Amino acid sequence: MHDYDHSEQKHIVPTEEMLSDLAELYKIFGDSTRIKILYALFENEKGVGDIAQQLGMTMSAISHQLRILKQARLVKARREGKMVYYGGDLNWWNWESEGKAYCNNMTVHYHAAIEKLASAVRNEATDNNIAPEITAAMAPLDPRLGEGSEGLGIEYLLKNVTVQHIFPMHMWKKYEVIDRYIAAHPDERGIIARITRDGQQFEI
Repeated sequence: MHDYDHSEQKHIVPTEEMLSDLAELYKIFGDSTRIKILYALFENEKGVGDIAQQLGMTMSAISHQLRILKQARLVKARREGKMVYYGGDLNWWNWESEGKAYCNNMTVHYHAAIEKLASAVRNEATDNNIAPEITAAMAPLDPRLGEGSEGLGIEYLLKNVTVQHIFPMHMWKKYEVIDRYIAAHPDERGIIARITRDGQQFEI
């Protein structure tokens, strides 16, 4: 039997940074859901929806846990395709004829919707390790609002979200509104599509 004198051996004292990293790692593995996700990914590459279905959980819950695992560099994301936004009738409608209260309500509603969109884009970017931007957005540029208000919606969208290409709509075939908007916002010339007729096609 041998006796060991620890005083004669070299001790490697971990740094505070090493101990902190180790504690964080144990914290990550302290959640059973994260371990289940890792086991699911050991089988093969999966999307958020596939993992959620396999584990019987919501996509938002899985996205939250994946974000933590990605920050710890235990998983990595790969995204395919483009992110497209369709505004529909959502716009900063500033109809002076409807009165100040109506216009204020529409302003608040539109701002909240765009800020929610911006948050969703950021979360999508974080989950997939991509740039927080929209590939293409279809947004109203309605000449009926007048030169002082027709571009408010697009202005606020671009203030909150990075967009590669914007395709104006709701123009009532008055395509000159696009040139008017670009003249007032020359920095956005490369973003706004110059639509001049119905059925025009663009490649992005």
